[in-house]
Amino acid sequence: MNLAGSGRCCTTVLRMAKDGQDPGVTLRCGLIAEWLRLWLTSPQHHVQWSKAWYVLRRGLSRLSVKQRWRQVAGTISAVICTLLDLEWLPHSPHRWTDPEGCRWCIKVGSTDLGIIMHHFRVYEEARLWKQAQRHHLGTGLDEPPDFSMYRRHRRTLVAKGQFAEAACSDTIVAGASWTGLRRRDAGDICGIACPRCGCADESGQHRVWQCTDVGGDALLSDRGELAAQSVQGCISHPSLWLRGLPPQSWFGPPDAPDDVGQVVTVGSWVHESGRTGDDGRALTLFLDGSGLGDSYFARRCGWACACMLYDGSNDVVGDVVGFDGGECGTLPGPLQSVFRAELYAVLRALMHVGDKGHRPSGQ
Repeated sequence: MNLAGSGRCCTTVLRMAKDGQDPGVTLRCGLIAEWLRLWLTSPQHHVQWSKAWYVLRRGLSRLSVKQRWRQVAGTISAVICTLLDLEWLPHSPHRWTDPEGCRWCIKVGSTDLGIIMHHFRVYEEARLWKQAQRHHLGTGLDEPPDFSMYRRHRRTLVAKGQFAEAACSDTIVAGASWTGLRRRDAGDICGIACPRCGCADESGQHRVWQCTDVGGDALLSDRGELAAQSVQGCISHPSLWLRGLPPQSWFGPPDAPDDVGQVVTVGSWVHESGRTGDDGRALTLFLDGSGLGDSYFARRCGWACACMLYDGSNDVVGDVVGFDGGECGTLPGPLQSVFRAELYAVLRALMHVGDKGHRPSGQ
């Protein structure tokens, strides 16, 4: 995509790409991750590094951002400057305080780097998107937006051969729409009247929601119900109403009521007569998972485990003659997929039969 032109939001353009990686996040997170790994794997150097950290932190914390980076000459000073830029307090090589006042202590043998790096990445992305709010039509980007609908729409246009429409979609989402009012505010001497209808000044709201010369009555009819709401929406969330970038939090699955989701148990898993495992024979378990919804943010998945009775005529399983009980429930967590639901059903079955002394036979 040719997205390097004037007027585009750099943070948005980088997220629009296929991999969606922003170097502002990747490079900083990579530096912090490598330092933490070095600290955890080299305890013999902790005393020397702590002394150097104290001296460098005391000097760098007194300087401005530009002056700090001019003094950087090694890994420790680069880590300190990175933390200071992100408003973290680097007390020592392994003790930091995040912008919300939460203290982090990295200890050898007891620290999960995944947790602190996820926390660090969330803060860095939030900081970059707060900067993106200052861009044209950026109000509402105080949190990362969702690009899934944009990517799906663009794939559809490209598959149909509508490359001009796809490029137009890229321009709108990147915030590179130059209306008459925007050109005038940038110092361009030009007319600000709408070149299509000529009825009003060409603002973003007029171009998208109010212009009557937009290519047919069908489009006017489609936007009719939303046109009235756009008056307030273009003021409070122009990033949504004029660039098509909804907040990411709007599309996440709802939080599970507890750690295991909603679980319903039916019947008994182990029969009193011993026909389902107490006599040494195998339990007959049926497991499944399913999902509803095509898009990842709307998909909801469930799982089920059923324990069946058999007549015992076969030494292994026999013929199923009844239902002895089971469990079903919703898949917990933000990642909703049928594959995870099926694996969760296996996990629930193993958790239950393991208490009864049963082990999977592999059949």
